Amino acid sequence: MRRICCLLFLLIPALVCFAQNHSEYTPFIFSDLSESFNYSPRLEMFRPVPLASESEQSQSSISIFANSPQWVKDLRRGEIVFFGTLPFTVFFTRTIMDIIRMGQNNWDQRYAPWPFQSAGAAAINGTDVFWMFAFACSASLTVSVIDHQIVKNKRKAASAADY
Repeated sequence: MRRICCLLFLLIPALVCFAQNHSEYTPFIFSDLSESFNYSPRLEMFRPVPLASESEQSQSSISIFANSPQWVKDLRRGEIVFFGTLPFTVFFTRTIMDIIRMGQNNWDQRYAPWPFQSAGAAAINGTDVFWMFAFACSASLTVSVIDHQIVKNKRKAASAADY
């Protein structure tokens, strides 16, 4: 009974999503159901929302910083790149530090990196965690600065090509 309820719970919204107008996107099986789903006032909220055009998307995404100076936009991009790369740099820094720590302890399996740790693995102390996050933040900041330099050079080349 539980499986049937779960199947119906997943099937009913799928039927509503597929039941648009009689178009090339409406599957053949649901062609008889599409009219009833399109004109049902109770299911109005399940009707697919039309996608915005590219010009509308660009206007909505840029409108926050439309009147801002260029350095504010660059700072925002740097912030996005910094926080976007931070999880990756934390993971790689943790793995590298675990490998170094394992090498310093004669390749003892208790100091293995995260995916290979056993149940009795040695814990990381507070100073190692501090240095791990310090190295990860500096690596993310480095990636952000490199990205800023690349974008600045592309902008300079594009303005030089305009002349």
